[in-house]
Amino acid sequence: MNESTERIMREWLREGPDHGPVETLDRIFETSRRTPQRPGWAFIERWLPMQLALRPAVVPRTAAYLALLALLLLAVLAAAYIGANQRRLPAPIGPAANGLIAFDAGQRILVADPDGTNVRTLVDDGAVNLAPTFSIDGTRIAYWSQPERFQPYQLVVVNPDGSGRTVVATDANVTSAFARHSVAWSPNGDEIAYASALNGRAVLYVAAVDGSGVRQLLVGGSDATQPRWSPSGNYIAFRWEDDGTVGLAAIRPDGTDRLDLVSYAAPAEDPAAGDRVYDGYQWAPNGGFLVYHYLDHGGDVARVDLNGRVTVIAADEDTSEFDPIISPDGASIAFVEKDGLSFAIANADGTGRRTLGPNPFGCQRAAVWSPDGTMIVGFLEARACNGLGAIRLDDPETVIELDAPASSVGFPSWQRLAP
Repeated sequence: MNESTERIMREWLREGPDHGPVETLDRIFETSRRTPQRPGWAFIERWLPMQLALRPAVVPRTAAYLALLALLLLAVLAAAYIGANQRRLPAPIGPAANGLIAFDAGQRILVADPDGTNVRTLVDDGAVNLAPTFSIDGTRIAYWSQPERFQPYQLVVVNPDGSGRTVVATDANVTSAFARHSVAWSPNGDEIAYASALNGRAVLYVAAVDGSGVRQLLVGGSDATQPRWSPSGNYIAFRWEDDGTVGLAAIRPDGTDRLDLVSYAAPAEDPAAGDRVYDGYQWAPNGGFLVYHYLDHGGDVARVDLNGRVTVIAADEDTSEFDPIISPDGASIAFVEKDGLSFAIANADGTGRRTLGPNPFGCQRAAVWSPDGTMIVGFLEARACNGLGAIRLDDPETVIELDAPASSVGFPSWQRLAP
C-alpha cells in the first residue's frame, strides 16, 4: 500500500466500520482480491524464533569491500609470517641450494657456511663425535657419539643448530671403523641404516629415527658395510665381502629381493687387493644406477644398473682413475685420474671426458659435490689429508680452503636447502 492508502486505512479503523468511508474500504477489499496472498506456512517467522528470523541490516557496499580488504590483508600478513619462520624443504632428489657443510674434527662436530667460511662448533660435549650426515631434506644431522672410552657408541640425531638431541640407537658392537662410515638416511627421514658387528661379521641394521626400534637387515652370510639408501627408498645398496671376493648388492628395506650387481675376486697372491674396490660408491639421483671404481688397470670408473648392466666411464690402461662422484642432476661424473694427479669430469654415459686441472684432493678419499652442482669439497693433500678444501667448476684451479682446525678431519656432509 502507498502512504495515502495507509493513512485512510488508519482513519477508517480508528472511526470504526460504522463511521469510516465505505468507498475507501471497498477499494481496499478490491485491491486485496487482486493481489495474490502467501500462505502462512511460507513465512520463515512461522517456523523459527524471532531472533533468528530477523532480517539483517543492510551494510553499505563500501563498508563490505573495506571489510573484505582487511581480511585479505590479514591473510597475506599471516602467510608471510609463516613463510619467514618455516623453511621450505628441498626436493628429495636433484639439485638444491647449498646449506651448511658439516664434518667432524678433534672429536667435535663442526659446521661451515656454504662458502666454507665461518667454521664453528656444533657439538662439543666431551664425547667422541664422528661422521655427521645431513638428512635428505636438510632438517636433521645424524652422527655417532661415544660418551666415554669403552662405552657403546650411540647414534644421535640433532637439528642443524645442535638442538633437539635424540639418541636413536645404542650399539656396543659399533667400532670407530664402522662409525667413520656415514650412515644412510631413508629419503623420507623416518629411518637410518648403518653397519655394525655381530658374531665376527659386519652386518646392517635399520633404526627408526624416533628411537622406537632397531632391526637387523638380513642380507646373507657375507660381511655387509656402507649402506646407501636409494633415492626412491625402494632399495638399500651395500658393499659385501666374503673370502677375498667383494661386491655391490641391493636389497629391499625389509630384507627381501636381494640383487647382486657386480663383484671382484682378489688374486690369491694378493688377498688385500680388493680392500678399496667399490669403496665410496654412490647412487645416481634418479636411482637408476650406482657409480663406483674397481681394479683392472690400477683403477677404473664404471656404473651398474639394477639389472647388473655395466657401463665403463673411464678405463685407461696406462694409468688409474678412482673415487667417482655424481652430480646432483645426474648428468656428470667427476673422478681423479692419472694415478690421482688430476681431476676430471665426464658425462654420465662416459662421453665428453675432460681434465679440469691438478687434483687438490689426492687423498684416496671421495669428495662431495655441492647440492647446487657448482662446487666440490674434498680432503686436501696439501694439508696431509686432514683439511678440507673446495673448488668451483668454473674455476677448478683455485682452491678454497676451509678454515678447519688442524686435526683429523672426517668426511663432510652438505646440507640441502630449497632453491
